[in-house]
Amino acid sequence: MKTDCLRSTAGLSLVAGVLLLSGCATVGPDYVRPETAVPATWHIQIQNGLSSEKSDPKTMAEWWARFDDAELSSLMERAIAGNLDLKKASARIHEARARRGIARAGLSPTLNGSGSTNWSRADSSAEATRTNTLYSVDFDAGWELDIFGGTRRTVESSEAELQATWEDLHDL
Repeated sequence: MKTDCLRSTAGLSLVAGVLLLSGCATVGPDYVRPETAVPATWHIQIQNGLSSEKSDPKTMAEWWARFDDAELSSLMERAIAGNLDLKKASARIHEARARRGIARAGLSPTLNGSGSTNWSRADSSAEATRTNTLYSVDFDAGWELDIFGGTRRTVESSEAELQATWEDLHDL
């Protein structure tokens, strides 16, 4: 009887040890940014008055301002302000940020709390008045352990999605 108890205790210890060590493993491979091969001589010689100086990004973003045409500037500003594609891309960035925040929340514990007060008064006779005050406070906490790394992979995925959304905006 004692040997059976020792065997079952040893078996449970072994199972608990395996489960504990499996928590160190993460499901799937880590993300590795792919390398893009670019030829070493893809450029051509600068000709016809072009300059090899680096251009200012702000100047390039507002190229039409160099023409000093008020009508063109007005048209460009209205086009940018009314561009629904830019507004959609900006909304997608906000959405991707929110999804990343939701994914990160899965790594943290959850806390819930509430409180209440109840006051009552009862007149039982002309001379005796009874008042009662009841206070109540509730608190709950929970934490789901990410044993196999599913939540961490979700966070990585949402971060990659946010970066892709930013690049979509840059492309636009």
